[in-house]
Amino acid sequence: MKRPEFSDEVWNDNYRAPGEGSLEDTWMRQAKACAAIEKPEVRHIVQEQFYWLLSDFKGIAGGRITANLGVKGRDSTTMFNCFVDNPADYGYYDPDSIDGIYEMLKRQAHTLKSEGGYGMNFSWIRPAGTYVKGIGGRTPGVLKFMELWDKSSEIITMGSEKILGEKKDKEKNKIRKGAQWVFYLFGILILRILL
Repeated sequence: MKRPEFSDEVWNDNYRAPGEGSLEDTWMRQAKACAAIEKPEVRHIVQEQFYWLLSDFKGIAGGRITANLGVKGRDSTTMFNCFVDNPADYGYYDPDSIDGIYEMLKRQAHTLKSEGGYGMNFSWIRPAGTYVKGIGGRTPGVLKFMELWDKSSEIITMGSEKILGEKKDKEKNKIRKGAQWVFYLFGILILRILL
């Protein structure tokens, strides 16, 4: 099956493990890792079944699974793509306190460190200007505190960017150029409609 060049670039940048020369190698790595927990007498059969499922995209594992399953040295990474946190899930008494906010930020940092994605509803943080009892001041509000999550994410995921080097920058430039062309062509279309 002929795949678009862009598909190969995505595989190469995000899912290809060291020593893999083809997508079929990636599928085999995943199949071997999935079958590794089976009894030795059925392991080969299960491996073949997993490979059949993955081959030609009959089945597709999630991004973190494809990137990490069976790769040596990635034992501390996660196989889950997304995490959504809420202080109530952890029984925090006062999540809107500095301690509570930084505890949640620490949880986000650990999730990102293990290559998981992170989402949160920040409604548990008081709105800007709300009086803070005990310090006689006002809170900067949820948007300012969200900057902590943004900066934490930027710093932690920076290591991934360095690993990929210029590959991601090249891809971003291609996407930017494509987006610029779409914007340009859309602008021409609007002008023709208006004129």
